[in-house]
Amino acid sequence: LHIFQLFWYCAPCDRAFPLPHPCCKDTECTCSKTAVVYTDSQHIATGNDLGAVRLFDLQQTTAPTMTMRLEPEDGNLPSITSILQHPARPETLIVGTRHGVIATWDLRQPTFPVALTQAHEAEIWDLAFHPVYTDHFFSAGQDGFLLHWSSERAPTTGRAFALDATAQNIQVNNLLNPNSPAVNTVAMKDDVLVAGLDSQALFVASLKQLA
Repeated sequence: LHIFQLFWYCAPCDRAFPLPHPCCKDTECTCSKTAVVYTDSQHIATGNDLGAVRLFDLQQTTAPTMTMRLEPEDGNLPSITSILQHPARPETLIVGTRHGVIATWDLRQPTFPVALTQAHEAEIWDLAFHPVYTDHFFSAGQDGFLLHWSSERAPTTGRAFALDATAQNIQVNNLLNPNSPAVNTVAMKDDVLVAGLDSQALFVASLKQLA
């Protein structure tokens, strides 16, 4: 069992410190990490409440290896609430925000998101791909929507993957009844989808029934 040291990355100082270490009072320094995902055995991607996605090498915790940012929406910073790596395209990160936007990033071209789509009317709490049939994607929101995104299979190499609700090859359907409680988490095993909602509710469905 390897124990990694907890550290504080300060963007203005461009340094990492062992916690606790309030090195400065800068807003970027004191923001919260709100999402994290492994991108491989040695690297992670994190999201924060100021709309920044950073990649870290866990063997070299001095500074992020890459930083990507979402632009403010109507003057508000788009806090990141969920983050996911495409299971078949490791260069692709999918990010959900407090404002219900899903951003798709290609790490080979990190300057701007490949696509931005207004998917939900409130926070996106969780994201999931089918582990095998990666043309099926699910997003869970505070608005009580559990969205099923179904697309034609894209090639695993070549042009960037983009999750865009306006694309002709993508169908988006809400799996829940209107006025459902907030959907907080979603998971898949084989062909079974399970979602956890407010009010102690569970939603279980077979992907074969959704096809």
